Amino acid sequence: MLKINPDPQFTVDDLQITIPGKKDPVKVSMTFKYKNREELAKFFKSIVGKPYDKVIPEIVVGWDGFDKAYSNETMKEFLLNYPSAGSEIVSQYESLSLASRIKN
Repeated sequence: MLKINPDPQFTVDDLQITIPGKKDPVKVSMTFKYKNREELAKFFKSIVGKPYDKVIPEIVVGWDGFDKAYSNETMKEFLLNYPSAGSEIVSQYESLSLASRIKN
């Protein structure tokens, strides 16, 4: 049954993160905050020019597949050590939230 009001969080088990020196991205699990259309528009407008360590906690609430438990501090450490991760997380969140996966 399709809910009129979606769950406040959703988990993605195959979020891809580029690892320098590795041929293929690593797949991890992240739990995101659900945002409706108006909240998404406001969020994407508000993040322009902000560093990813300030942006990501607005959408990510947890993860799995990492060697440390999720917190704002471990996310900040992760983003420092994997420079492409911030844009990859935000880009995949945008795609998951806005892009249709239905093929014509």
